[in-house]
Amino acid sequence: MSEALERHMMEKFTPEKLARMRRRIGIPARPTTVEPFNRVSSEDTIRHYVNGGGDDNPLFCDPEQAKTTRWGGVIAPITYLNTMGEKDPDTPAWTPEQAEAMGGGDPLRGIHAFMSGATWECYRPIRPNRRMLSRHALVGVIEKQSAFADRSVLLPSGRAYRDASVDGAPGDLIAWREVLMIHTERDTAAKKGKYAGIERPVYTPKEIAEIDEAYANEFRRGADILFWEDVEAGPLPLMVKGPLTVTDIIFWHQGGNERAYGLSPLRLAWKNRQRIPAFYLPNEFGAWDAAQRCHWDDALAQAVGNPFAYDYGAMREAWLVQYVNNWIGDDGWLWRFHGEMRRFNYIGDTTWIRGEVTGKREVDGGRFAVDLALRGENQRGETSTVGWATVLLPSRRHGAVKLPDPPEGVQTIHELFEAKVAAYRSGEQHAWPPPAAG
Repeated sequence: MSEALERHMMEKFTPEKLARMRRRIGIPARPTTVEPFNRVSSEDTIRHYVNGGGDDNPLFCDPEQAKTTRWGGVIAPITYLNTMGEKDPDTPAWTPEQAEAMGGGDPLRGIHAFMSGATWECYRPIRPNRRMLSRHALVGVIEKQSAFADRSVLLPSGRAYRDASVDGAPGDLIAWREVLMIHTERDTAAKKGKYAGIERPVYTPKEIAEIDEAYANEFRRGADILFWEDVEAGPLPLMVKGPLTVTDIIFWHQGGNERAYGLSPLRLAWKNRQRIPAFYLPNEFGAWDAAQRCHWDDALAQAVGNPFAYDYGAMREAWLVQYVNNWIGDDGWLWRFHGEMRRFNYIGDTTWIRGEVTGKREVDGGRFAVDLALRGENQRGETSTVGWATVLLPSRRHGAVKLPDPPEGVQTIHELFEAKVAAYRSGEQHAWPPPAAG
């Protein structure tokens, strides 16, 4: 590690920094100069997004085929919202106390962050030619002992989305998302070296043939309707992702992901560095480069405590969502989803995704739900990803899926945001971990 890089690895947690973070809980986040990757959804950007994660589901990619579905055209998987979301213009202005709490920049700047999980509640489809408005806030600050870096701080945040493009009137509420970021001290994690003994895989021709076979046989229900009455408890089909390559990471970015920090090239990178200098670390040439390069640069990954470059948590989140969408088909609806990243997924690793039906029930008067357990296992036999989903399916007796509603009494993005934040504050809804499906 260069001396210049080592100097930038020394930021630490302090009681004062954590107290500043706690003061921010529930306050709508400040406007950002980073524009969403997609201001307006389109058939092309939806296709680019799903292709960037290795998905080519015609419901998301083929306008002609999508016209034949109940949706009448292309829609997007829920994780596409990660590429969208302008600030809702009706967000109330900060009070003087809130402005003081939100001032002074990021209290944890310079401390490394990993995405560890995400939870969705989905109400309406994302269609082309829409703008999406959002409102988000930190909803918790949780200190935890960590085998990776001795001490970590969990920061769950929540975001409400609504469609803004209905003749200037407030559009439908689309979804609520909670994401968990884990912050660890870079220097401490590097010295701890929890994963130092991991070796890169070298695949035999037989193992590559097994992976190819899984790709060739990837299950996708598509237009075949799965009725609720026909579902039974038991295993779901197998899906594979990998071996993970740097090319996969490049296409993940190309699809519009990982814009939260404003990752940009050349002069735009210079401009971004003026905005968030702690996000940039010197590389082996002594030049500034983004901390995000730990996802393709082994040297920086090792400097923050990992043996190799690793994937994005949102990438595996999208894989699990794809797995569920493949199983439910064009007529199903992903209502609630939760995914956790339990271990790092390194360049070279393969993820085998499996699931099972754990139960089914009628809910909310005329909606027919199925609960799924999800998991991803790497080639070392380690569980790297777990999750669950609750999906809604058509009924032979009652017809097509009735889309779910937001929480009772909620009609606007402000009401959804305030209802969720109030639930976290009261303890009715835990910031992390969320309850099991059902």
